[in-house]
Amino acid sequence: MTFVVEFLPARPLPGHVPTAESPRPSDDCQTAIMCACSMLAEVDGSYFDFRGFGRDPWNVDVAYDMSAFLEQVGELARAMRSEDFASVDLYSQGVESALEFEPRAELVAIRCTSRTAWTPDPTVEVISRLVLVEMLERLVKQVARGLELIQPELIGQAPFDAWAIGEL
Repeated sequence: MTFVVEFLPARPLPGHVPTAESPRPSDDCQTAIMCACSMLAEVDGSYFDFRGFGRDPWNVDVAYDMSAFLEQVGELARAMRSEDFASVDLYSQGVESALEFEPRAELVAIRCTSRTAWTPDPTVEVISRLVLVEMLERLVKQVARGLELIQPELIGQAPFDAWAIGEL
């Protein structure tokens, strides 16, 4: 199994109005992401797919776990493009793991360290750096697509305006 992270948006039912608070243009990036993920979580069928290290899939949700990952995705993508080390803290209860991304030329070694009783197996997975960056770009595009299905005006707001075209 190899590392996979993606979002599969679903089309809301006709007349669906999100009850979660909508991100405001004045929100900082972290708050906007949290609000957006809460909205996306309300749409039945939307799915955050996170796999690797012997878990297929991880027990993650759209509202909290995807938000935690997305808060760090821009920094991760920038580090991978410049071949720098990066880490992602998956801090939510039950998931509680750290991922360390170590570029090695065209490849990236991803080390998973659990802070729970679960033991990753394997503890390290290797993926193409280009494939990883493309996966992250696809992830944010899909998040923007999901938001567009709920509230199209959000696509004009940062960071979703950049995400709609895969920019991190």
